[in-house]
Amino acid sequence: MATYQATQALPDGKPGPWGEPVAIRYDRRDVLLYAVGIGTQDLRFVYEGHPQFAVFPTFAIRWGGSGAPVDTSLIPSSPGPLNIDAERHLEVLAPLPISGEVTVRSRLIGVHPRGTGNGFCEYESLVTDASGNDCVRMVNGSFRRGVEKLGDIEPFEGAG
Repeated sequence: MATYQATQALPDGKPGPWGEPVAIRYDRRDVLLYAVGIGTQDLRFVYEGHPQFAVFPTFAIRWGGSGAPVDTSLIPSSPGPLNIDAERHLEVLAPLPISGEVTVRSRLIGVHPRGTGNGFCEYESLVTDASGNDCVRMVNGSFRRGVEKLGDIEPFEGAG
């Protein structure tokens, strides 16, 4: 089982460094399949001929945490099914392009204990289009079970 050393991974409690950009390519088909797959019926997102055809705002959510530089000796992963998607926050800064390439940069921003043998890790990600415009800022968290020791993590007192 894992032991977390959060204060070493996040010195002074500040967010970790940004990772290298990860290139993500997608096309109209991906955009349409996502919109239909989540069940939206708004024609702006499911009909290419709509005058305001656009990418559904949550399309980027699946890229959260991509490329975050995490030292696995300090913040190890949980075994497969013990890592649970737990939190999503999405801020749309500009519309995503209908197709093409975007880059995602991510960083570790928090590690918290959650009961005996559990930890919670938060990542911040920024999605940027090919012109260099920031399109989406998101924070995602994962609840990690199977943590042997929480090492140097202090108890978290928060609103959640």
